[in-house]
Amino acid sequence: MVLRLKFRQLLLLSLLPLLMFNCSPQQKTEEKEPATLNTPAPLPSETTKAQNTAPATIAGKTKVLAKSGAGKKKENKTYELLQRQLAGFKFEAFAVKDKYQGQAAPLDLVSHEDARLYRKTLTRGLATGSNFAGKYTLVSIDCGSPCLNNYIIETQTGKVVDKVQSNAGISYRPDSRLLLVNPPSQTTNYEACPECRPAVYVMENGLLYTAKLIR
Repeated sequence: MVLRLKFRQLLLLSLLPLLMFNCSPQQKTEEKEPATLNTPAPLPSETTKAQNTAPATIAGKTKVLAKSGAGKKKENKTYELLQRQLAGFKFEAFAVKDKYQGQAAPLDLVSHEDARLYRKTLTRGLATGSNFAGKYTLVSIDCGSPCLNNYIIETQTGKVVDKVQSNAGISYRPDSRLLLVNPPSQTTNYEACPECRPAVYVMENGLLYTAKLIR
């Protein structure tokens, strides 16, 4: 009996190192495996791609800046040309002597197809009195930035005599028959907005005439 117990003890002692050796590596691998999956090393192709992207982006910005500089020079030349073309048109050259200072008539709703549509706005503008060519009231209504619909109303009769659209502002005076649509500006990109080029009109005997620019 004693010999059997001693034999079992010796057998257990001899198997114990073998059991510890088999269990220890597996546990160590299981501890390291999540860390390896959560922190993958970057692939060489990804590193190369990232290095090649930065110079391409910088080169693109440089190209845009260079193009913008050339565009500004072109816009300045266009502005100078337009200034020369408009040099002969002075407000004083189309001056009017008399100005209607009486009360504005009610808006004539049948004088223009837009009169009823913009009745309130045109009526408010008409009530301010004559501000163009002596006896007309010019009322501008937004038609989507930067567009403006400019209605010319005869103050004394309330009739809408004409409408002119502008995309870069409008210039006029109460004592002149000259109407300058889209006055030249150094900040206007005429290549991107061809509708922003200036146009000149002259009011004559109740009619608005287009004037030719000097070439």
